[in-house]
Amino acid sequence: MRKLIFLILAVCVLAMAVTAQKLPKPTLLSAPLSAEETKILNAGIVHHDAKRYDDAIAQYDKILAGNADATIALYEKALSQYAKGDREKAMETACRSQI
Repeated sequence: MRKLIFLILAVCVLAMAVTAQKLPKPTLLSAPLSAEETKILNAGIVHHDAKRYDDAIAQYDKILAGNADATIALYEKALSQYAKGDREKAMETACRSQI
């Protein structure tokens, strides 16, 4: 009986080890924004503060087109989507920044 339990435990541990190696390694931080990207980000924030959420999202998308891992742009985009009422899109965008 002990051998069977040990065998099952060993199989489970090996299965977890194999599965864990297939997951992508996350990065902790994205590369810093360039000066141009920072200007675009600030323009998006101005649009957001003026409740022009579609214009803000368009600005953030400009950054993300060239820098898909720009965490701050993903955060600001999710915030604008949430304020606009697109809760599902906001959640997708926010989760994308954690991958």
